[in-house]
Amino acid sequence: MSVLGVFTGVVAARLLGPKGRGELAAIQAWPSALAVLALLGTSEAVLYFCAREPRRRAEYLGAALLIGTVGALVFSLAGFFAMPWLLASQSPAIVWGARVFLFQIWLYLLISMPAEVLRAGGHFVAWNILRICPMLVWVGIFVVAWLTGVRRAVPLASAYIAVGWLLLGPAIVLLRRNGFSLARPRRIEVAETLKFGLPAVSTFMPRMLNLRLDQILMAGLLPPAALGQYVVAVAWSGAGTPLIHGLSSVIVPKLAGRSGEGAAGSELLARAARLGTLVAALLAFALMVLAPMGIPFFFGLRFGESIRAAKILAIAGGVAGLNMVLSEGIRGMGRPASVLRAELAALVVTAGGLWLLLRPLGIYGAALVSLIAYAVTTCWLLFEARMVTGFAIADFLLPRVEDFHFITGAVREFAQIGLCAADSVPKVLARALRRGNS
Repeated sequence: MSVLGVFTGVVAARLLGPKGRGELAAIQAWPSALAVLALLGTSEAVLYFCAREPRRRAEYLGAALLIGTVGALVFSLAGFFAMPWLLASQSPAIVWGARVFLFQIWLYLLISMPAEVLRAGGHFVAWNILRICPMLVWVGIFVVAWLTGVRRAVPLASAYIAVGWLLLGPAIVLLRRNGFSLARPRRIEVAETLKFGLPAVSTFMPRMLNLRLDQILMAGLLPPAALGQYVVAVAWSGAGTPLIHGLSSVIVPKLAGRSGEGAAGSELLARAARLGTLVAALLAFALMVLAPMGIPFFFGLRFGESIRAAKILAIAGGVAGLNMVLSEGIRGMGRPASVLRAELAALVVTAGGLWLLLRPLGIYGAALVSLIAYAVTTCWLLFEARMVTGFAIADFLLPRVEDFHFITGAVREFAQIGLCAADSVPKVLARALRRGNS
C-alpha cells in the first residue's frame, strides 16, 4: 500500500502539475470527508460487534448497511446542494466534478462494511485485498491517462467513480469464500450499532477534521496551485502511514475479543503503543531527512515549494501514527468517548490555528498547525490510556528490549519469506514452461 500510494501520488503530480493536482484534491476533499461522516460510525460498530459476537455477524452487517444507507442518502443530497458554496474559489467545472465524486459515499459504504467484517473475523488477507483494490483502480486510471494524454482533474475523478463500482464483485466473492452472509437485522442489532456508532462517528468527525480541515479550507480559500503543493507535502509525509495502520488495525478485534481480560488487554495496548512509537519515530526521521532529495526526484522540480512543509508534516505524521494506535486501542477496549475528548481538544487547536496562520503563512502555517494539533491529541490520549489501564505514561512511550527484539525478529522473518519467494519464482516458472511444452 505504501508503494501504491507513492506511485499514485507521483504520477498524479507529474501528470497534472501543481494546479491540476490541487484541482483533483479540491474535487476529492469534501466528498471524502462526507463519506466518513455518512456511515454514522457503522463501520467501527460492525468491526467491534462482529469481533465480540461472531454468531450474530450477519445481523450486525445488515444493521450497519441499513443505517449507512440512510446516512449516505442524506449526506449525498446535502453535499450536492452545498458544493458551490463549499468550493467558492474553484471553477464551475471543479464544482461539478466534486458533485459527481459524491458517489464515493456509496462506494465507501458498500466496500467498507464487508471489509470490516472480514477484519473482525481475522481474515486479514481478504481484508487487505479489499483495501488495495481501490488503490489499484487509481493506478489503472492514471496509467491510462498517461498513455492517452489526459491532463485534467475532472475526467480522472469521474473515471474513478465509474470504474469503482466493479469493486463490489471482489467484496461479495471474499465474503462468501470466508463464510460470511447477510441477514435481516433485528431491532436490538440496529440499536446496538447506533449506540456504538454515533459516539464513534462523533470521535471520527473531529479526527477527520483534524486530518483534513487544512485541505478542505484550502480548497475553498486558496488557489489550486497552493493546494497542489500542500498535497504533495502530505503525500510524502504519509508514505509510511500504512505501516502504522497495519499495527493499529489488529488492535481493535484483539482487544474486543479480550474484553473480559483487563490486565491482558492493558498490556496489549501498552505494547502496541510502544511499538507504534518506535516505528513512527523511525519513519518520521527518515522522511524528514530525505524530503529535499525525494520530493524533486519523485514528484518533479515544480514541487520544490512543498519541501519545507513536508519536513514539518513528516514529524506531524509520526505523532499522528502514534495517535492512530492509541485511538484504536482505547476504542477496542470499548471506550470510544475517551477518544472523542482527545479529538475535540485537538479540533479546537486546529480550527483556531488555521484561522490565525493559514492566510499569512499559507501551506507552512497549515503544516505547523497540524503538528501542534497532533501533539495535543497525543497528550490527551496518553492521559486517557493511563486512566483506562492504570499504567504509567512511560509504559506507552519508552520501548523496551523485547520490543526491539520483536521488530528485528519480524524484519528477519519478513526477509526470509521474501528470499524464499524469490528463490521459488524460477522454479514456478520452469514448471509452468514444462506444462506448456507438454
